[in-house]
Amino acid sequence: MTGFMSPRDLVRRGAERHGARLAVTSPDVNLTYRELAGRTARIADILKRTGVGPGIQVAIMLSNCPEFPIWYFGVFEAGGIAVSLPLTQTLAETEDLLKTAGISFLVASDESALPRGIGFNPAASPGAARGTTLWRVDRDPAKLATTPWTPQGYLQRQFSSGSTGRPKHIMRSEFSTFAFSRAACETTDLREGERFLVVASLGQTLGISCLMTAFYLGGSVALAPRFLPPHIIDLARRFKPTVLRMTPPMVETLATCLIEDGDERAFESLKHCECCTGMLSKAAHDAFLRRYGISVHPHYATSECRSGTIDLEDDFEEGRVGRPFSGTTVKILDEAGKPCPTGAPGDIAIRSPAAADHYIDDPEATARTFRDGYVVPGDRGYLDDQGRLHVLGRSDIINIGGSKVDRLEVERVIRDALPVTDVVVMEGRRAGSPAIRAVIEGDPAVVTRASVIAACRAKLSAYKVPAQVQVVEKFDRDANGKALKSFFEGLTPDEPPIDAQRLDAPDAPDGENN
Repeated sequence: MTGFMSPRDLVRRGAERHGARLAVTSPDVNLTYRELAGRTARIADILKRTGVGPGIQVAIMLSNCPEFPIWYFGVFEAGGIAVSLPLTQTLAETEDLLKTAGISFLVASDESALPRGIGFNPAASPGAARGTTLWRVDRDPAKLATTPWTPQGYLQRQFSSGSTGRPKHIMRSEFSTFAFSRAACETTDLREGERFLVVASLGQTLGISCLMTAFYLGGSVALAPRFLPPHIIDLARRFKPTVLRMTPPMVETLATCLIEDGDERAFESLKHCECCTGMLSKAAHDAFLRRYGISVHPHYATSECRSGTIDLEDDFEEGRVGRPFSGTTVKILDEAGKPCPTGAPGDIAIRSPAAADHYIDDPEATARTFRDGYVVPGDRGYLDDQGRLHVLGRSDIINIGGSKVDRLEVERVIRDALPVTDVVVMEGRRAGSPAIRAVIEGDPAVVTRASVIAACRAKLSAYKVPAQVQVVEKFDRDANGKALKSFFEGLTPDEPPIDAQRLDAPDAPDGENN
């Protein structure tokens, strides 16, 4: 625990050391550390008066705006536990997460209809955080046993999609959060006063990690409300960021979008640029490098373990994600759980002080993923003779634009809603991009493409809804009744017009489940 500093104190510490330094900027607001600390303290007082304190969780569901860190660190200063939620979730998904976690407090925009839709009522609408309201549901809040301002005190609740078909819940301790920021700065040589351009949603892990690391360094953050290339480029030219973390679709979009003369210099101030949450293709990396003169470094991590590996070398190789972060150990395991020799593929295992150590109320998944101090997230890969990790992929999770889709969750929704015999969800391709494909065994006269999409839209975020749906009377099966892979490979995916389904994909997917 050497050098531990509670992340709860980052804003207050920033005000003491760098009072007049810019902390947060957005298109219409600039806040110094002193101003941010004042507003955060007022929010903390309001939260305490409404019953928030040690062990009490507060969900925050806001866009990338200055009010987000005001509330987030207000929860910390009140001694509570912060839970960030993406705006892309459906009402049903949000209600399920809040009930499962026992969360009775929710921060949302004044204009949001979601809180009332799930039975919450206004508790406070403070002027310290314009346009936002603290909502509360009429039930006693679950109070978790924890001691704030200690290394093992609970700080954040996060969610990870896994093999059960429902989001898994993870608690971040104060030390694990601090350890990630420290490791990220040591590994990538980030210094005091760095300027972070935050393009990922603060409702997901990537955005939050940017915010925490920036404040750990006494740095500044520029918040992009949405991922729109002209706005991102304009913000970059004005803010002159030194750090940028993106998802693969963001890299590709900025590398291929239309730009104006001079925009190719928008990112020339960057000291460090990395890509998280999924596999970065060589084509996207090289296109970004050609256009902006900036190399993007792949960063491999998971929701369970934020500090994994990063490739800081200049000779980009697709699938290579580099060496472990400071204080992190990576090894490859065979089917018996024994270390694999160099170059041999197997299951990736990570040990890090920044890792979680269990899933809440899910002992079976905990036993699979957390083994002898290591996180084994289900990805396969190998270590080369220079100790660099190469990721080969995984079988149960589909990556759609940086957001992870658990195929079992989609299959469960379809089975529960419709009279089907069997469902297999897999990755497809639509207009050259990854998409969700569902092949269904059932009566085509009863189960239709429209009914499948309607059922999924009612329960799932837009990016999880199948873009390709096929209904067949019978799957080809082997002697044991298992559907044959060759059967699905022999089917020609349906190709309805692109606008036949409004995917409404999130603007800045984080892949909190990366």
